[in-house]
Parts: sequence; C-alpha cells; structure tokens
Amino acid sequence: MATRSSGELGSSSRQVITVTEADTPFTLQRSDCPCLIVNTGASSGVTISLPTDCKGGEEVDAAVVVAQDIILDPGSTGSISDGATIGATGSTYLGDALGEKIAITAIDTNDWLITSNQAVASAGAFNEVTPA
Repeated sequence: MATRSSGELGSSSRQVITVTEADTPFTLQRSDCPCLIVNTGASSGVTISLPTDCKGGEEVDAAVVVAQDIILDPGSTGSISDGATIGATGSTYLGDALGEKIAITAIDTNDWLITSNQAVASAGAFNEVTPA
C-alpha cells in the first residue's frame, strides 16, 4: 500500500507519497495535493493516475529515486502541457532515470501545466508519451 507522510518540503507543507509497483496504478486524490510522489523501494515501474476533479492550483511533484519508471497519467480526457506546447489529450509523462523530477500544477479539472522539469545530464527529463 502506498505510504503517506506529512512534512515540510521547501517553503510549503506537503505530503510525501511513496508508491511501489504493488500500488500501481495508484489513483491520486485531489485531497492528496500538494504532494511529492517518490518510487522508493519500487522494483518495476509505477503509474500514477492524476486527479480528475481539480479546481485549479493543485500541485503534484514526482521524483525518480530508484531507476524505475514513474508514469503520470492525466486520464483519457486530460493533458499535461509544457507551456510551449499543449500536450496531446490522453498523453502520459514518463520519468525513468534516477534523479529526474517534475512539478505540475492543475489548470482546471484534469489538465496540468509543467512548472518545472529537472533533467539528469546523462538521461534527460520527464518526457511526453503520446498514445498510439
């Protein structure tokens, strides 16, 4: 089961949610926000279904802390945009290298804007995966 712990991260109070493959797909609730999702202890990839009932302003960060995939899924009618381009509806974002970190903010019920996408020099950053 995913574990939740509260704490001070930076200048804001947010919970840390640790998700492993046993929890996947993990459905994040609006009440979980703001949060930092980590994959500590995962031995394979995890999928995080983002809330679909946001009001706007909810924040989710995700950090790859073991070299396993973290997939952020806004749902079939949602999107994640990088500010320069609007993400394709239903596209997910994938982080797969140790140290990658992404921050997203809800702009409406199920659409998200990337506010930070920190790359790892050897592997890049979280990237969009468009549905086939």
